[in-house]
Amino acid sequence: KASGAYAGGWPQYGYSLDEDGNLLENAEERAILVQARAFKQSGMSLRSVAAALPPNPRTGKVFNASQIVRML
Repeated sequence: KASGAYAGGWPQYGYSLDEDGNLLENAEERAILVQARAFKQSGMSLRSVAAALPPNPRTGKVFNASQIVRML
């Protein structure tokens, strides 16, 4: 952790793990992050942003406002 390497746990949204446990950017999740930021910057509420996004690729469920807060 002190060296900046991945220390375990769930990877941050927008990243996934490879077979060796190294972090890799996840293009599908990164695209959702870009959309969420654009929606929020345009003045949409967190609930509106969550409703406008496609389902979460990790779970297949719709996002909720608290997930948007953590993502952004």
